[in-house]
Amino acid sequence: MNKKLKLFLYGAGVFCIYAILTWILKLVAKKMPEGDAFLGVFTSTDLWLGLAIAVILTYSHYMKMKIK
Repeated sequence: MNKKLKLFLYGAGVFCIYAILTWILKLVAKKMPEGDAFLGVFTSTDLWLGLAIAVILTYSHYMKMKIK
């Protein structure tokens, strides 16, 4: 499989795991946002934070793979 595709899938997986954990934690804590929210759960801050985490972890994974 292409290395760039693997990195993209890794980043997408990280973002999906973040989104699922965020959804579960908001559901358990009963802290669902009111007003504008993507899918009724994720605020824009949540989405930007998830994107930042996905980029940082994907870059870290890339550097680890590059060293090996």
